[in-house]
Amino acid sequence: MSFTLKSFYLNNHANRSLLGTAWHFENRKKLMDLILSNWKPSNETVILLDVGSRDGFFLSKLSFSFPYKITAIDIDSTALLKYKILFPEATVKILDCNESLPFKNDSYDLIFAGEIIEHLINPDQFLSEIKRILKPRGLFIGSTPNAFRYDKRIKLLMGNDPKTFSDSTHTQYFSFNSLKQKLNTYFSKTKVFSYPTSLPNKYFYKLISSGFIWQAQK
Repeated sequence: MSFTLKSFYLNNHANRSLLGTAWHFENRKKLMDLILSNWKPSNETVILLDVGSRDGFFLSKLSFSFPYKITAIDIDSTALLKYKILFPEATVKILDCNESLPFKNDSYDLIFAGEIIEHLINPDQFLSEIKRILKPRGLFIGSTPNAFRYDKRIKLLMGNDPKTFSDSTHTQYFSFNSLKQKLNTYFSKTKVFSYPTSLPNKYFYKLISSGFIWQAQK
């Protein structure tokens, strides 16, 4: 990544809220906690990769029922310094998630990628890399905004700029179906959930949800 593009992302980090509203935060947390509670790790200590980690605040609020060892990667060195305050034992690396990930095949039991895929230039390369470094029976959890929620569609029809599209670092825009199709290209076991509700994904819930959370395995 060029210095100019890196600076662009760092400036965005400095001027935008990581968590959004408390309502948005709590609904994401509840659904991810549910996914984690239903997962049975293969190893006693889970090897976890936090991708696009920022300062680690969101991950620190999730409920883990198992011990874990964390590696966090982000382009923002200042955010990673804060990450080390929350997770002193974590390994942190300054990395650009648009590039190949410098990890061996089948390295991680659990990979977390919250609100990152919409920022990537090439999500296919990213997902291919995640598949490569995820262990068999490992779990890949992520989230992304619903770029085509009903209110955004209405704003577009009226010629206005929906908030999702006003984030200049967003390069990818996902609906429920397009996200599901993208994940299915790389993973054999995928589930996509709408939030704030985790009810069965009927069209109504896909349309009104703020965003999507997924779980995927090889």
